[in-house]
Amino acid sequence: MADPVVLRGRSIDAGTLWNCGKRAAYSAAPRTGKGRPSRRRRVPGDRLAVSEEEAPVPGRWTTFAGYNAWANARLYAAARALPPERLHEDAGAFFGSLLATLNHLLVADRIWMRRFTGGGDAPARLDAILHDDLHTLSAARIAEDRRISDWVASLSDDDLAGVLRYRRITAPDDIGQPLVEALAHFFNHQTHHRGQAHALVTRFGGRKAGPVLDLLVFQKEAVAAR
Repeated sequence: MADPVVLRGRSIDAGTLWNCGKRAAYSAAPRTGKGRPSRRRRVPGDRLAVSEEEAPVPGRWTTFAGYNAWANARLYAAARALPPERLHEDAGAFFGSLLATLNHLLVADRIWMRRFTGGGDAPARLDAILHDDLHTLSAARIAEDRRISDWVASLSDDDLAGVLRYRRITAPDDIGQPLVEALAHFFNHQTHHRGQAHALVTRFGGRKAGPVLDLLVFQKEAVAAR
């Protein structure tokens, strides 16, 4: 089993992240007369919808939220092990440096969370630098990941069947999109740019400096920790 991640001074393994999401999702889920969460129904246009048998609590979205926090914690731990000057070095990634790439991940998550919830800060630029040092950026990342997990765990079937309406940062288009499709993009975007950041970590620190970030590893750790 891979080493646990550290959040706010405590070691947190994948099972803890999974179980936290599981308890939150169970408490937020609609109930039947017997006190059990009701089965998820399929809804028109919800191409990612699944039944309870296919995706039991905590469900795919709470799993992805837990995985997001787990992977970010591992990636930040790897970044902290690098020489500080490497964090600011323009290494040819889409956003230049490792620190700028990690900032973009937080920027994009805040933009999407503003769209999802109607609250919170939403930077006006995709390349905004919210924090110029890894320590404060890491604290902001942990807080945002907790916010994401709490919000995802609160979603009901009716919420997931809904349509999200928003305006893009890069163009004045008004977009209407099923919430589940927006969620799929949200979590996929995180993985996309974490891959870029991971490449910079291995470039500066060698192959062994790159943490294992496979979703499968997170899932296996979660199962082993139950």
